[in-house]
Order: sequence, then structure tokens, then C-alpha cells
Amino acid sequence: MKTKQLRIRLGNEAWQQFHTLPPRARGQAVSLILGAWGLGVNLRELLAVRQDVARASNLMNQSLRTSWGKTADGEAASEMVRVFRRVLS
Repeated sequence: MKTKQLRIRLGNEAWQQFHTLPPRARGQAVSLILGAWGLGVNLRELLAVRQDVARASNLMNQSLRTSWGKTADGEAASEMVRVFRRVLS
């Protein structure tokens, strides 16, 4: 796939995050960020939701491990449901 170039100016903080990346990875990262911004995606919220889903998945795994697959650990299962409800609201 052919790509187009876009020249942008970055503040020192942003530049320090990107300048050490290989050119291809840098282009992919900037494209992802600009694409998300264009679609109105809040990347900070998306990261928070991802962390909540990962936490809920860990709780589910913990619940199943402690129960040996027979009955779920009630406390872990309740916390998992609470996290999922918060993510989905």
C-alpha cells in the first residue's frame, strides 16, 4: 500500500516519545492517533476501558481457578460483574 507524507510539528514532549521509534513504527503510531482523533475516539478513555476489561478478565480467571471449574468464587465474580457494568455504562 502506498502512503502519503504529512509534515507536522510536535512539542518537545511528544517529539521525545516518537523520535526513538523506527520510521515505520513512528508512522503507524501517528496514523493511529490521528485516525482516532478524527473519529472522535478519546484514547485516554479507551485505555481506561481496556484496563478495566483486563481487570475483569483476571477476576474471572481467578474465580474459575479457585473453584476448579465447579462453582465460581462469589467475591471475585461479584467484583467482575461490577467492573463490567461500569465499563458498559
